[in-house]
Amino acid sequence: MLNTILVPLDGSPLAETALEPAMLLARRFETDLVLVRALVPQALPEGSPRFEATHEAERYLKSIAEYLRGEGFVAHTMVLPLEAAESILDEAAFRQVDLIVMATHGRKGIDALLHPSVTWQVLRHTNAPILTCKCASNDDPAAPTLHLPRFMTDPTAPILVPLDGSLQAEAVLPIAEDLARTFGNPLLLARAGEQTYIAAGIIGAEAMIGQAWEWSLEEAENYLKRKAAELACTGLKVQTKAAVGSAAPFIQRVAKERQAGLIVIASHGRGWLGRFALGSVTECLLQEADMPVLLVRRQPLPTSKEQAVDLSKTQKEQVTIR
Repeated sequence: MLNTILVPLDGSPLAETALEPAMLLARRFETDLVLVRALVPQALPEGSPRFEATHEAERYLKSIAEYLRGEGFVAHTMVLPLEAAESILDEAAFRQVDLIVMATHGRKGIDALLHPSVTWQVLRHTNAPILTCKCASNDDPAAPTLHLPRFMTDPTAPILVPLDGSLQAEAVLPIAEDLARTFGNPLLLARAGEQTYIAAGIIGAEAMIGQAWEWSLEEAENYLKRKAAELACTGLKVQTKAAVGSAAPFIQRVAKERQAGLIVIASHGRGWLGRFALGSVTECLLQEADMPVLLVRRQPLPTSKEQAVDLSKTQKEQVTIR
């Protein structure tokens, strides 16, 4: 059940782009809003008394909270003397929030590896889903326009859910289902089948690769058909798309072709070294996708059948909106 939504703010127009979608979600699900601002002492301008800076931060959050209350929302505020990610994690744990809605800078390349975003740092340590929002305009990053993600305003825009056949990836389905029911969107289940590589020079290698790709595509399509049938039985509109190839380019291509309004995906939340060595589909989507991305951190794999059942129940409880 969704009871509390946390929105991190830093006083910038960029961070405030998360407010409007958070407000609509809070109204639809009748939840509280928590506004958090980090205030790191060592980051304060030279000669700026800490008391004055704290007072200014509190006044900033209070003005937004008063506006929200005037609109009928229950709003709480908190200024914490911590780094941004620490502040979000601390308040999310204390309030036991069910969703974090935040703006993302979308850093790219080596800059993203050396300077991981606050979003990524939070994802590594929280079980709360994170809805990342982007600016409506890139012309002036200092003054982005407040806007609603398209899946909230266009019921024809599908909610894209990439799956890989694992229980961990499927754990995002409950929250995707509830959003689809709330805003009237179809679900779009997508899976990239595994690619097969055979050393050059082997007799019949081309035919073997072709057969392996056919099997991989057939397996991916059959899996998606089964999941789509399960979801369609609950009254949801469900589409599917399968292909063989690298996951990140495939997901981006499908999102663009089908004009998806949201991507809901499970992520390992690896550190920078793991992402550098193994790559990250989620990181690529955060950087390149034009639409918002809803992130859910993957849980560790179970070691027994009993633990697998417990994991499935726990994940559904963590990400389901009722």
